[in-house]
Amino acid sequence: MFEGRQPSKIYAAIDLGTNNCRLLIAAYVGGQLVEIDRFSRIVRLGEGITSHNVLSREAMSRALDALRVCYRKLSMYQLDGFRFVTTQACRLADNADDFIERAQREAYINLEIISTEEEAKLAFMGCASLIRRPKKDVLLIDIGGGSTECVWGRFNEDNAFSIIGWFSLPCGVMTLSELFNEDQDTDCHYEQMLSHVLSILADNDQTPWGSHAFADVDMQVICASGTITTLTAVYRNLERYNRSEIDGLHLTTTQINDAINMIKLMNRQERTDHPCISSDRADLMLPGCAILQAIYQHWDIPLMTVADRGVREGIIYSLVNQDIAHEQAARKKQTARSEAVD
Repeated sequence: MFEGRQPSKIYAAIDLGTNNCRLLIAAYVGGQLVEIDRFSRIVRLGEGITSHNVLSREAMSRALDALRVCYRKLSMYQLDGFRFVTTQACRLADNADDFIERAQREAYINLEIISTEEEAKLAFMGCASLIRRPKKDVLLIDIGGGSTECVWGRFNEDNAFSIIGWFSLPCGVMTLSELFNEDQDTDCHYEQMLSHVLSILADNDQTPWGSHAFADVDMQVICASGTITTLTAVYRNLERYNRSEIDGLHLTTTQINDAINMIKLMNRQERTDHPCISSDRADLMLPGCAILQAIYQHWDIPLMTVADRGVREGIIYSLVNQDIAHEQAARKKQTARSEAVD
């Protein structure tokens, strides 16, 4: 796995979202991250959250089962750094503290509720290696189960990169699915969702360029979500989902629109039977497509970079950067002491 090199440090991250539980374990080897293990399971922790503001017993049970799998994987390694976070569902739930206590007691996982701002920035950091110059600006779209994070960054004249803004749309694939129950008239159902997301986006757009001015902006757009990765797999007619054939691809929004039309032509059973969609995601594909289409219509985006990465990777990069900073500070301190003795 490490080509004869011993990993200097091993890190782990869990991102427990409204829809998915995701784990990543990676080593920092020779200045690069090397993946050791990853795990993802749809748990629908936020099921019904918009109606009742509580995590249901069934949803918590599904999430705890997934966290137990994560713990078994984590216990196989001596970790040098880790962070386990949860997002929108627990931000909204009145009983989030009870669930977090159960996660610690029953699955031995200490979860931390992070803000929408930190979620957006971690997702951006996780996708940083996909940034390609000479574009001046970068916009990241992270479509989640309960919210959609939008964050953008910029290269300055000295080629230094920084995040300059972000905002969170109160709309994700699960919340939209629960708001618009799928009926027999797929086209009508889809258009209702699309109009709804367009109105939310218009009301929440905090970008400096505003709507329908994207053609004048020198920007790369990166989209990180199960929606766009699954759409890409369907569009490429893969026999089964393969991350290595998806992550980092560039798709025109015309191609994405063609893939959305392929999904719209499928009934629920056909989506369930598709090897790249499955029953776990069958009812979430149309809501995800509506969110994605609303975004590229609102900003008139011509091209997107597809990212099968996000918060987990961002957490690990941040842990690595913290360790590097501590090591540099320690070396400077030791150097200062040595010079003082001389």
